[in-house]
Amino acid sequence: ACYARPPLSKASLLEPDAALPRLFSDEVQQALNLAWYRPLRAESVDRDEKKVVLSNGEHLSYNILLIATGGRARLPSQAWASHPQVYTLRH
Repeated sequence: ACYARPPLSKASLLEPDAALPRLFSDEVQQALNLAWYRPLRAESVDRDEKKVVLSNGEHLSYNILLIATGGRARLPSQAWASHPQVYTLRH
């Protein structure tokens, strides 16, 4: 089975109001309890409180946090590579 990524351009990332391709129907999005917070950014993570702080100051609670930022696994330092709670999804 092939994997086809939706067409995105860097220009659409710079334009907060640009329409993006829909990955899920409204029904699927509601069933999965998905919410889009575009164009907000995650500014920080409070691991003790299990909250992500967004660029508008809003706090989002989580049970398990997955940070997926791109196509390649990239760790900020070698120390993170051997951390027992840090996993890479791609090699």
